[in-house]
Formats: sequence, C-alpha cells, structure tokens
Amino acid sequence: MHILFRRVRGVIGVALTWGTVWAAFGALLGLIYGALRPQDLDAGEGPARIAAILGTAGFVSGSGFALMLSLLERGRTVLDVSLARVALWGAAGGAVIPLLTSVADNQVFWTCPFGAFLATSSLAVARRAERRQLTAGAQGFAEGGKQ
Repeated sequence: MHILFRRVRGVIGVALTWGTVWAAFGALLGLIYGALRPQDLDAGEGPARIAAILGTAGFVSGSGFALMLSLLERGRTVLDVSLARVALWGAAGGAVIPLLTSVADNQVFWTCPFGAFLATSSLAVARRAERRQLTAGAQGFAEGGKQ
C-alpha cells in the first residue's frame, strides 16, 4: 500500500507541476496575444481563461507522462533512467490532449516538444536532488565515522 501511495503522490505532484507551468505559459501567451492581436481574441478569452484551459491540459498531460514513466520505467532509479526515454514519455504525455480530445490534432507540433522539455527538466531537477541527497548522506556517514 505504501508503494501505491508513493506512486499516486508522484503522479499528482508531476501533474500539478505540469499544470502550473502550462497555465503560466497560457497566461503569458494570452498577454502577448492580447497586446499584439486583440482582435483575434473572443469576448472573455483573456490570459486567465487561456491559463485555465492550458493548465487543465497540462495537468492531464503531466498525469499521462507520470503514469507512463512509473509503469514503463519501474525498477529504475532517477539516476538510471535514460534522458532520451524520458523525453519520449514527455512527448507522448504532451500528445495526450490533442490526440484523445476534440482539440485540433495539429497542436501536437507544440505540445509534444513542450512535454519533452518539461519531462527532461523534471528529470534534471530530480537527478540534482538525488545527487545532493547522496552527497549529504555520504558526508553524514563520514562525519559519523570520525566520532
């Protein structure tokens, strides 16, 4: 049960992170688009609305990525997972919304690279934290051995 809880917590954490990044991207996109081409935006379609839409899409895409990663890379540590494979799972996670919903399929041309970028960035952060934890553990062991 403990392992299942950790996996669910990990999927939710990744999904929330992706949702937040996608929402921030949507808000920025809405601000830029509203400043440069306001005539192309419908009534009520401002940065907040675009952020909400992309945040939801990012949450779903992040969930897809995290589920694929946890199932297909099971048994590997963060340090052992291939960066190329994580990019592939991220691109697949980015493709979830355009390919499985009524969103235009041509959106995969930006959602897949964005998903791959977020996936590899997530892995880089996780690897850095893992290395820092290993280093801290080794230092604590060395200091404990001196006493």
